[in-house]
Amino acid sequence: LYYWEAISYSNASHNLQALSLTFKGLANIYRERSQIDSALYFARHSLNIIRNNKSTFQASGVFAESYIAEISPLIADLYRRQNQLDSAYHYLLLSVTLKDSLFNNQKIRDFQNMAFNEATRIQKEAQLKEEEHQRTTTRLKTYAFLIGILLLSILALLQYRNSRQKSTINIQLRNQKKDLENTLYTLQLTQKQLIQSEK
Repeated sequence: LYYWEAISYSNASHNLQALSLTFKGLANIYRERSQIDSALYFARHSLNIIRNNKSTFQASGVFAESYIAEISPLIADLYRRQNQLDSAYHYLLLSVTLKDSLFNNQKIRDFQNMAFNEATRIQKEAQLKEEEHQRTTTRLKTYAFLIGILLLSILALLQYRNSRQKSTINIQLRNQKKDLENTLYTLQLTQKQLIQSEK
């Protein structure tokens, strides 16, 4: 009863995935009851829904081949029970081929993910090395700049000190020159006075 309601609801809502699973469920029930013809009808109907609507399944994020790989062994078993071994072999082979393909696709995806992760890791390492190199370069430039400022400050201080010393020496020399000139003037005056006093 529930399966018939599910079929009605799935048809009304255009939910092909639910419809296919419902037909598969009915096929399993009929197989358990040994009603092989009915079970085969619903199993093939489920398979046809998947085959005819692969793009719809894949658009909703469902891999249609995995559904086909799941229902094919059921159909193979039903044909085996009817002694149609060639059909049973066909669906069993279909299931095995699809499962191998899915497994290989998964391996390829896993390998691609691993390669992508490794490439991302290498890129991150290179980026970290580049960032560390930039930090080191920035640090070295900062140190060089600070050392340059320090050296310029020392040179400026030395220049200022030398300038002050020269200024002090110049003042002392001017004072000494004035003193000498005064002394000379005084001596000349004294000499003149002596010369006049002798006369």
